[in-house]
Amino acid sequence: HSDLATAGAGSSSSHLAKPRHNDVLPPGFDDIDPLDPSTIATNRKVQQAAGDAVARGANNRDAQQRVGGAVAKGATDERAQARAGDAVAASTDNAIVKSIATNRKVQAAAGKGVGSAASNEHVQRGAGKAVGSAAQNETVQKKAGAGIASQMRKGKGAAMSKWKS
Repeated sequence: HSDLATAGAGSSSSHLAKPRHNDVLPPGFDDIDPLDPSTIATNRKVQQAAGDAVARGANNRDAQQRVGGAVAKGATDERAQARAGDAVAASTDNAIVKSIATNRKVQAAAGKGVGSAASNEHVQRGAGKAVGSAAQNETVQKKAGAGIASQMRKGKGAAMSKWKS
């Protein structure tokens, strides 16, 4: 940590040797360039480990209850209901749908329904199982990794300039 701070504080970082893979990464992670974090997101072993971790969390009963409670709380919040209704209205040209989506009573009823479902143990378990299954799906992992890597590459220039100043 302090090396990064001193390297960026006006001194040249050219004297720092590039770390060798075996100094930085465990065996089996040879295709990762430790100086390019976006390569981490596209590594299959990293994707699998992340997917397994998400699946464990999604299948954890306590986590399911916390998420369900948070969703239920948000669903019964009038401002959140209004934002959801406005979003639906903005996504259509249909005047009837717009009218229904922005109706306060409709929003309250929908929020109550969503809140009730989110509080239901069977719904929570089903959602957790679906999220866990998706998290362990190879195609989902690869798409998520590619998306993360793409975002990291886009932001890399801005992020790197922060360290240099």
